[in-house]
Amino acid sequence: QKEQKNPQVIHILSDIYDSDKVNFVKSISNLIINSGFGNTIILPKSVLAGSLKRSGSEVIPLQADAKNKKSLLAEIKSVMPSSNDPKVRILIHNHEFELSKEIQAICKKNGFYQCNTFFSKPEKETFSRRILGKSKFLYNGINISTISNELRGYFLQNYSPLIENISVVPQELTISKGPVPHERIISLATSWGILDQPSLILLTTEFYGNKIWENHVIELGKTLKNFPADQSVQLVILDGKKENLMRDKFQEAITHLGLLNFINPVRECTDFEAAVSIASLYLDLSPSPTENSTILQKCAEQGRLCIAWKHGANIEAFPESLSGNLVEPFNFTVFAQKIREFLLFENNKSKIMEEDAKTYVREKYSCQAVESALFDLYNKTLAKRN
Repeated sequence: QKEQKNPQVIHILSDIYDSDKVNFVKSISNLIINSGFGNTIILPKSVLAGSLKRSGSEVIPLQADAKNKKSLLAEIKSVMPSSNDPKVRILIHNHEFELSKEIQAICKKNGFYQCNTFFSKPEKETFSRRILGKSKFLYNGINISTISNELRGYFLQNYSPLIENISVVPQELTISKGPVPHERIISLATSWGILDQPSLILLTTEFYGNKIWENHVIELGKTLKNFPADQSVQLVILDGKKENLMRDKFQEAITHLGLLNFINPVRECTDFEAAVSIASLYLDLSPSPTENSTILQKCAEQGRLCIAWKHGANIEAFPESLSGNLVEPFNFTVFAQKIREFLLFENNKSKIMEEDAKTYVREKYSCQAVESALFDLYNKTLAKRN
C-alpha cells in the first residue's frame, strides 16, 4: 500500500463580506496548518487574502467579481489542482451554499473528497435545488458541518436522506485579553448620552422592521417604566448602522409612547466589547429561534450575565446552573421578573453566576473543542470512498 501524504484542504470562500464565514475559515485554517495538513483558500481578491497568507495559508485570489457566480465558478475550476498523484488526498471544504451543486460536480469529476459547512437554514426547495440541481440522484450523500446543534437538528429533520455524515463544528470563541480600556468605555457611553445617568444598562440587539420584536421591546419598555425609582433601568438597542430609517421610525413610536428614557436606540455601535462592558445584563429578544449563539457566547466570555428566550441555539450557550435564565418565548411577566431578581442579587452571587457562564463557554467553544470536532468531520469525510 502506497504511503499517503497528509491531506490537502482547499476552502471555497466567495462571500468575503460575511463575517461569520470569514472568522470561521480563519480559525479553522490555523488549526489545519498546526496539524500539518496543507491549507489553501480560494477566494476573491481582497485585503483578506494578505491576512490569511500571513497566518500561513496558501491563498489563491480570484480576479472575478464576487457577485458574478458564473465567472467565479469558471475561475475556481481553472485553479483546482491536478488529481493525478494518488498519494495526495484533496479535501474540498466548501463554505458557500450557493455553489454547492457545482463544487460537488468538480469533486466528483476529479476524485476529490468534499464537505460543506452551513451557517444558516436554507429553505427546503432551495436546498434541494442547490445540492441536487435537476438531478434527483446523489451518489454517496453529502458530508455536512453546522455551527450549532440547532442547525444540525434542522438539517437532520429536513434533509436526512441526503446526508452521509453531519457534525457540529462551532465558531471558536475569542478569549478577551483583559478589561476593555476605560477610554473606549467613556467614549461609547458619551455617544449613547448615558455618561451622567445612574441607570442600570440592559443591552440587546436590533431587529428593526420585525413587528414581533418591536412590539416585544415596547412591552418590555413599559415594564421598565414601572420599575421603582431606585431601580432605574434603560434598555440600549445596538445597531451597527449609521443611518437606519426603520430605527428612526421605531424611535418616533417610542417617543410618542413616552418610553425614550427607558429604551435607547443607539446608532452605529461598532465596539461590541465596550458595549458589553457598559451593560449590567444582556437580553436576547430574538423574535424567532436563533441559528447560533455567538452574541450570548461573547457576553458570557466577558463575564456578563444574559437572559434569553428559550428557543433555537440560545439554549446551547447556558450551563445547567444558569438554565433558569432561559425564559419560555414571549412570557414577559417572567422575563421582567428575571430582571428584577438580577437587580436584587448580592454582588458575590452575581460574580459566581458570571464565572459559571464564562467557564462554560470558554470550554465548550475552545480551540481544543473546535479542533476535535473539525478533525472528526475530516476523518469521516476521508474515510468515505469517492
